Amino acid sequence: MRKALNAMKAEQWFRDSEQQFCTVADSSCHWECWIAPDGNCIYASPSCERITGYHANEFLQDAVHLERIVHPDDHARFVRHIEDALESRIILSINFRIITRSGDKHWISHSCQAIYDDNGNFRGRRASNWDLTAQKWVGKALERAHHESAKCVEEQKTELTRARKELKAEISTRKRAERSLEKIRADLELKTSKLGEANVALKVLLEQRIEDKSELGETILLNVNELILPLLEKLKKSRLDSRQNVYVSVIESNLNEIIAPLVRGLSRISWKLTPTEIQVTNLVKQGKTTKEIAEFLNLAKSTIDFHRNNIRKKLGIRNRKTNLRTYLLSISKNHF
Repeated sequence: MRKALNAMKAEQWFRDSEQQFCTVADSSCHWECWIAPDGNCIYASPSCERITGYHANEFLQDAVHLERIVHPDDHARFVRHIEDALESRIILSINFRIITRSGDKHWISHSCQAIYDDNGNFRGRRASNWDLTAQKWVGKALERAHHESAKCVEEQKTELTRARKELKAEISTRKRAERSLEKIRADLELKTSKLGEANVALKVLLEQRIEDKSELGETILLNVNELILPLLEKLKKSRLDSRQNVYVSVIESNLNEIIAPLVRGLSRISWKLTPTEIQVTNLVKQGKTTKEIAEFLNLAKSTIDFHRNNIRKKLGIRNRKTNLRTYLLSISKNHF
């Protein structure tokens, strides 16, 4: 009698516990299950329909209904999990895919553990399932984003490497160009320097040539005035017949044509000067003083002053405050 009473109490406790379990499980957002020791499903929370599309009664009436909707690629792993769970007292977990009533693929996170009463009797396994599809999508999206990010980083590295190589090549090219320009600049400076030296040398030679030409012209004109023209004047004043006078005129005309190209500037003016005035002019150009010129020509200083005044008059600078030597040098440089 006592044993029967205890059994009734245990059965009542079990029913109360089951009722409490169902009350909590029915309100859970997860798909809760109670699998009996014989493998039949004795409880499935209403959330199973929201997750799988199948009503709870379909799982209660078909012990392998869950196994039927497991994705074919995950079926073998799920069966091994069920076999391992029958012999395990610890909590076991597995993630697998199912095919919903609508044909969609959903990821399920499954966790189960053994249930025992107060007397230690095995009463089956409690299982809790929740939909991981959203997390999987997020995970895949994150994985894709990570892959794209890594790909982008790799492309940026490749582009940066290429840009660095191009920049390095451009810098090398610019350096070569700078060295080439520097060499060209140095060559130009050297050539400019040499050209400047050549210009100076040419200028000196040109001035020397002008000076030599001037001296040569003056020498020729001086010799003509001092050595030839005086003789022609004497011949013209002597008793010559008509034929001889013609010869003298021809000689004088030809002589004038010969020296005509030399008559420029001072030389043209020298043509108007007397032989003595030409000598005085040359000595003045050489920087001789009146006293030095008088001693050189063996003439009085007053005579030299007389000739200097005549020279200034013929040059048109008699009443001008112009240095005679400076003027003679200027016209000699400009016209020879």
